Amino acid sequence: MPPMLTEIAGTLFLAALVLFVMYRRFRRSFGHQPLRPRRMISRIAALTLIAALLLPGASLSTTWVVALAGGLGVGVVLAVWGIRHTRFERRDGTLFYIPHTYTGLIVFAVFLGRFLYDLLVFYPSLKTDAMQPRGMSPGTFGALPERPLTVAIFFVLAGYYVCYYAAVLWKSRHLRREDMETPATDG
Repeated sequence: MPPMLTEIAGTLFLAALVLFVMYRRFRRSFGHQPLRPRRMISRIAALTLIAALLLPGASLSTTWVVALAGGLGVGVVLAVWGIRHTRFERRDGTLFYIPHTYTGLIVFAVFLGRFLYDLLVFYPSLKTDAMQPRGMSPGTFGALPERPLTVAIFFVLAGYYVCYYAAVLWKSRHLRREDMETPATDG
């Protein structure tokens, strides 16, 4: 396969993968979601690990510390708001949780907005920077410390999902009958 076709195929595959991941993330923010503790725990662990790997970057600048703390704070506040409005329901012996629609929409919109911005502004500069022989210009991944909004948004997501999933798991273990909603009947 010619190199140009390989690059186009790779780009299309990556775009399809990203769209699929975004679609799944969007679907998990709305409607009845089956409670799957193992998946939630693995997501908590993965996000915590990635966040921990980014922590040393906080020593690079005060801006990073502010972005990290601000993003984490906003994520935790959204998680607390979301869990207060999350409902639980048991259907056919399976426990479901129903996330708060607007909280999920806010978190998804923040992520999508930054993703589209990076796709339209940051990604094209990576392609041109890759052609430069040496050095790190502002468009490369080495410039992440200069991108505090990206750091803040990642920590909004990490703070939200780690806290939200942990709270859903905790709440699901401490449910009483009066905490459960009655499933709607069709008919």
